[in-house]
Amino acid sequence: MKIFFLPLCILLSIAITAQGYGQDQMISKFKMLLNDFVQSGNLDYASAAWATISKEPAKLDNNTALEMRLEIIKAISAKINPNVNLDKPPALNVGLSDRPDIEPGVDPGSIKNQDDRKRYEAAIAANEELKRQFALNALLVTCKENTEDFIKREFSGEARKAADSAFSTAIKGNDDTKQANP
Repeated sequence: MKIFFLPLCILLSIAITAQGYGQDQMISKFKMLLNDFVQSGNLDYASAAWATISKEPAKLDNNTALEMRLEIIKAISAKINPNVNLDKPPALNVGLSDRPDIEPGVDPGSIKNQDDRKRYEAAIAANEELKRQFALNALLVTCKENTEDFIKREFSGEARKAADSAFSTAIKGNDDTKQANP
């Protein structure tokens, strides 16, 4: 009798866990993470929101999953700075071109000249923003490609046409984003 008790407990806990973390909880977690991303611009929240819907897609009905995918595509697209040139990847470390004696990656606190230090810190901040834009763009490209595959795999007939139309509307105006190679 004891031999069957453990496997039964394990199966019961799996069933309770699967039932307890269903579509409503996934949607709630997704919306919280997406809102945090929209408010902060922190890429970690966008990545976590995407992971929430892509880890266990079977817990979502297809229309809900598509809506959530399109929401995150729109949110990420809104954070892409169209003025950032994504043709050239960001540098690992930056320096000052007119001050070759200041090595890229050096601690700004070690720069004695206040003007040079301020310019160096500004160059670091600009490069960090470029890195963030590249990462955002890479996630956006992944989300778009994954969503296109999802539509092809999960929808057919009229539902497929509607899903394709919703996807096209969601990415309209964002086609100028380039695939980044961070």
